[in-house]
Amino acid sequence: MFSKAVFQRLRSSLFITAILILVVGVFMVISLNRVIDASYQSGLASQPLNLSNPKAIECIPTIDPELITHLDQLDVTWSDDPFVSLRMAGLFLADQAIRQFPSQADIHRMDSEDTQRRLIVMSLLKEGRIHSPRNLVCAAFIFQHGDCSEHYLLANQLARIAMDADYLDARWIYAASLDRYLVSQGKQQKYGTQFHWVNGEFILYPTDPNTTDAERAAMEVPPLVESVNKANQGTGDKGFRLQWFESWWLTLIGGMYALLAAAIALLEKKMNAASGWVVSAIAIVIYLVSVAGHFFQVKAMQQGTQELQAALWLGINWLMLILWLGLAALVISRGVKRA
Repeated sequence: MFSKAVFQRLRSSLFITAILILVVGVFMVISLNRVIDASYQSGLASQPLNLSNPKAIECIPTIDPELITHLDQLDVTWSDDPFVSLRMAGLFLADQAIRQFPSQADIHRMDSEDTQRRLIVMSLLKEGRIHSPRNLVCAAFIFQHGDCSEHYLLANQLARIAMDADYLDARWIYAASLDRYLVSQGKQQKYGTQFHWVNGEFILYPTDPNTTDAERAAMEVPPLVESVNKANQGTGDKGFRLQWFESWWLTLIGGMYALLAAAIALLEKKMNAASGWVVSAIAIVIYLVSVAGHFFQVKAMQQGTQELQAALWLGINWLMLILWLGLAALVISRGVKRA
């Protein structure tokens, strides 16, 4: 009789929902966090510049001078054809996703996939189908991962057009593409966004000493000393990808709330107790807060305010954990009384 009752509770809508929240919630948080990461880093370290003979490097696709002239006269609008916007968003996310935690296989196929993305974007540019600042920035990121100096210069032009339209998200890619172009020409970079591996160490390319940190801040580039420290720590622009943010603990805590909801489904007198649904809802909210926390901590790392954000999210973690302990104690005590 007891086993039948337990089996019925295991099949209850509350228990099933709680388990789904536990599994799907964690997966969704990881996926959304990777999208956030992709929006705030360029993956330059995984694609080093070839500086041996820039003129000998093949440019695919080649840059048509008429395209440059067309872009200089581009009529920027704040919306494109929905199909074009979806296409550009997909290309941008694919460009960034392969650079998040690249495996050896990813690195081998990166060049060919980058080329295909550039060919598609070039076709859209030539057809005059890209007009919005957001899509111009997506195109700039894709061409920044190009083959040659001309690609980096085109990326910089695309970012500049978006910046001239007061699109603030274009600032970092403008600085990074300019640095990448200068480095490819054997010159000092201006802002200090470009790193490379030398004998197993992560090194910042030579940077113009006349550029001030105020100029960097205007382009959403961290102070030079911070970039140097990242290089010394072997992180570079991958720093936030290799760090466990405090907000990530909320993902685990959200899973704990989902497990608590499953426990309520098994222990409460009423099979689908309202308290279980409330705890399930709290789990979902905590997952969403975890994603928001990841976003703010990534942004804070770029702005140099990560210590403040870390303290904030650590406090939120403790608050949610204390609340969970109180609810868990209540559920256990009620279960004991029922037994």
